[in-house]
Amino acid sequence: LEFRRVLFRSPEARVASLQTAHADTLRIIGTIPGGRAVETALHASFADDRIGGEWFRPSPSLVAFMREIRRGA
Repeated sequence: LEFRRVLFRSPEARVASLQTAHADTLRIIGTIPGGRAVETALHASFADDRIGGEWFRPSPSLVAFMREIRRGA
């Protein structure tokens, strides 16, 4: 299981484009508003979890963050 942070105007379109190169089914599990500043802050917060590029391992802190997003916090 890997997470990918996606900064894109249309997350659905981005997932569809990523799916062609990924064996597992990709799905959107949450979204948050923001631009480059939010992206930079998230990259810094989860730097230790980075697998490569925009992919992150599901560490306890990242999973907790995603759960909060899904709850609408």
